[in-house]
Amino acid sequence: MAAHHPRRRRTTTSKSPQDTATATQTAGPRPVGVGATWASLSVLDAAEQAFQLLCAGPLPLAVEGDELGCGLPERPVPLIELREILLSPDATHALRETTWAHLVRNAQTSKPAWVVGAVGMALPGLRAAAGHLAFGYTGEVDDLDAEVLAGFCDRLKTIDPDAGNLAARLIWAAQRAGARLRAKEWDGQTRMVPWRDAAMPTAPARHPDLVLAAAIRDGILTLREATIIGATRLEGQKLRDLAPRFGLTYRQICYLREKAEQRLVAYLTGGSDTESPANRCESGVDRAL
Repeated sequence: MAAHHPRRRRTTTSKSPQDTATATQTAGPRPVGVGATWASLSVLDAAEQAFQLLCAGPLPLAVEGDELGCGLPERPVPLIELREILLSPDATHALRETTWAHLVRNAQTSKPAWVVGAVGMALPGLRAAAGHLAFGYTGEVDDLDAEVLAGFCDRLKTIDPDAGNLAARLIWAAQRAGARLRAKEWDGQTRMVPWRDAAMPTAPARHPDLVLAAAIRDGILTLREATIIGATRLEGQKLRDLAPRFGLTYRQICYLREKAEQRLVAYLTGGSDTESPANRCESGVDRAL
């Protein structure tokens, strides 16, 4: 069987995986002008350009600051300005929650421009997620970016606007979509290369999403445990805020995460705690004080 040649990034220059990941995570949008066309932009750069166009001119896509409140100026606030406000360390949790609930409702019920607006507001997080996934990736990075964006948009259509922590939930969904593509690409490569070339493959980076997904597949973690670990360890959410959404007390959710992480560490290091099934360990939460 002929060797499988992994797809390469659509570029004329060769970059290391570290350079690729850094460029995906930190590069700003390339202007559409001399020497640049829409077709030459990455999907995330194209989304940024569309966002900037919607926020330009005499009638930019904007929210009414006096209606949202939370310290916003009492005037129409273009989304590109609102994004800078939310990225500021001074932005309150209430402002972020109120803004994203408004964005999600508009994206689900109003004109398609609000979908582009929500994507533009999330682009800093989407670039970071795509950058992490691109490290060591041997397929087309443009395809990976597209999958991350598609994962975000798919979740945007169905997420409950009142769920809370909407930005983190949407980025988490985008990251999972990219991780699935990466895992599929890796599986395809190991199947299509000759056995002598596959004997010592270069393993992909152990992205947290892939690790959690593998732990669920192998019965080490339940979906609830993996979600709590991902939300708190990767997204920075607080256990005290998450507990009511899972019908748990603060002490119960602490107990659940602690036991789950013990099993996850043992699973990753070859320890013995993996012998306790995840579902049996979850049943102990009800006995936690």
